[in-house]
Amino acid sequence: VKEAIERGLGYFRSIHAAILDRARGDPSLTAMGTTLTAVYTFGGDLFVLHVGDSRAYLRSAGGQLRQLTKDHTIAQEMADAGTMTPEEA
Repeated sequence: VKEAIERGLGYFRSIHAAILDRARGDPSLTAMGTTLTAVYTFGGDLFVLHVGDSRAYLRSAGGQLRQLTKDHTIAQEMADAGTMTPEEA
């Protein structure tokens, strides 16, 4: 499992480096942002890799959705701290 986690983190690092290289080569991309949510299974385990302001949800067989991740945003931090309601965020 540790090896699988390290491999997933390695994917994130590679993607991050490629995005930075691309942004450095094109001034119009200087202030761009990006988000990534990825899921993979390893045996009976489900791994969620997540960065940015998109969310991962788990859908049950009955159609119920359960939020697995939180946005990586200032608004989410404020909601977590109680200075803003989740609806405002």
